[in-house]
Amino acid sequence: MTTQIITQAGAPAKFTFDLILRIFGGFTFIASQIFCAAAAVVFCTAGLFHLSTKATMIESAIIAVPTLILCAQVFMMVVRAERDPDNN
Repeated sequence: MTTQIITQAGAPAKFTFDLILRIFGGFTFIASQIFCAAAAVVFCTAGLFHLSTKATMIESAIIAVPTLILCAQVFMMVVRAERDPDNN
C-alpha cells in the first residue's frame, strides 16, 4: 500500500510530457554528479594504491552497487518533488 501526501492544493500532478521532462532533467543533473564522484573515487584510489586493471575493475564493481542504489533513491525523490502540488 503506497501513501501519497495530499496537501490543501490538491492531488499530486498527473504525468505529462512537461513533468517527465522536468523529472528527466533533475535526475540527469544529480545522477551525473554522483557518477562523476564515483569515477573520481575509483580513479584516485586505483592511482594511490597502484592497482592493476583487474583490481580496478573489481573496485569499480564494488562502488557501482551503492552508486546505483543512491541513483534509484534520487530518482524517487525527484519524482516525489516534481509531483508535489506545492512545488509547482
